[in-house]
Amino acid sequence: MKVMIALRTMMLLGGIGAGLASSFFTSSAQVPTALPTQSNTGPTFDIRPREPVSVGILVKDGDLKISRSPSNTVIGADAIGRHSASNISVVGTTDDFNALYVSGSGSYFTLSDSTIDLKGRGSYEFSGLGAGALVGNGGALTLRRVRIETHAAGSSCLVATTNGVARVYDSELIAYGGAMPPNTWQPPIGVTGSARSSNVTFGGRLYFYNTKIRAEGWGAMSTDSKGAYVECNSCDISTGDSGYGTFADAGVSVVLNDSRVQSATYVAMIAAEGALTLNNVQARSRGQGVVAFNVLETGKEIGVLTINGGELYTAKDAFLVRSGNLNLTVNRASIVSDNGVLLHTVVNEDPSSSKSAGKAPGTTMTVLNSRLEGDVLNEDPLRTIDIHLIGTSLRGAIRQAALELNDGSTWFATKDSEVQLAPGSDISHIDAGPGVTIRAKVEQDRRTVGESKLKSGGSLILTDLSVAAQN
Repeated sequence: MKVMIALRTMMLLGGIGAGLASSFFTSSAQVPTALPTQSNTGPTFDIRPREPVSVGILVKDGDLKISRSPSNTVIGADAIGRHSASNISVVGTTDDFNALYVSGSGSYFTLSDSTIDLKGRGSYEFSGLGAGALVGNGGALTLRRVRIETHAAGSSCLVATTNGVARVYDSELIAYGGAMPPNTWQPPIGVTGSARSSNVTFGGRLYFYNTKIRAEGWGAMSTDSKGAYVECNSCDISTGDSGYGTFADAGVSVVLNDSRVQSATYVAMIAAEGALTLNNVQARSRGQGVVAFNVLETGKEIGVLTINGGELYTAKDAFLVRSGNLNLTVNRASIVSDNGVLLHTVVNEDPSSSKSAGKAPGTTMTVLNSRLEGDVLNEDPLRTIDIHLIGTSLRGAIRQAALELNDGSTWFATKDSEVQLAPGSDISHIDAGPGVTIRAKVEQDRRTVGESKLKSGGSLILTDLSVAAQN
């Protein structure tokens, strides 16, 4: 797994904040035994799993151990059983303290109607040091009606690592963050803050049901390595003044069902071949919608974004691809961007951006049964955009992209556009207003090249593809 250092965050004393690429892993059960190196953009990190050293309630290999400390208090400890507890409260004040840790394939534990409140920092988010609740080494954790708050940098509310599984019902997780230690480096991905509400690493899995997940900065739901999985059902996900709603790291799958996202910077981020599915999700961002990128990989990995139903409302670009590749599918969804940009591909200015040897796959956008407005702009000279409209109307400019229209689809250009039309695309389904010119490259077949007027007053100039290629 290569460290995606330039587009991720380093959190406190060598921890990683927003993600790692994942070529070290071939299955979710594996953990790294060697150190990744990073020679040109930052320090070298040891990202191997680490075990907590300070735990309030430890359930390990089926055994229960409760720590009694004046600095970290477990209220109601006498009522805690080997596999469950309810109506307890854990308050922690020291750094790297975990209120609850469930570890081992034979360990399972349910916490109900309880609270966890941590004030100390976490020094290594990647293994959940300093997290309110932590599950790892194949353990199973269930939270029901639990409120977890953390108030310091690097301290997550919930972390699942090393094939641990957590299921969270009717609960609330809030990561407030706090002051960063001096000289802590953070990469320029456009977000600020110091703690994430939840994180998944080393093949961990998180399932949320009717739960509120919030981070005041950086990110609400994050992932950090291949093999991880996150699923949200009927949840509320939000950030404060900065941050992303969720993050699909390379080789990670994130699924949101019937949920709501309110974010300051991005609804979601997708790294390399990460996969994000939004099913009937209501998402709003004061910045961009979903941003996909690729750093320190081969440059040919393809991210996947699938949107079924729901609504995405953004102040800036709805979909932004930074020197990455993306398969985007939109089906019966509403996408609205205040700046009028639907899809935008750009060159990532980060020096760690992946450099593809040869042609990169680019972005494919397939839209089904939708009515969309917004421009599609390709400003990445190394990658293409392919648009497939199926039973869909699109209103906006298209620049430097290929377009395929089926019989039930239409495109109305609102600004000058340059496209390549797929064979069989019916130009009678293309229109533009007065003063707007569409320049389209086509295979000549039965169509006549040259300029013609469109029914709404715009102009269409068809150029034979073979001739255009010679020029």
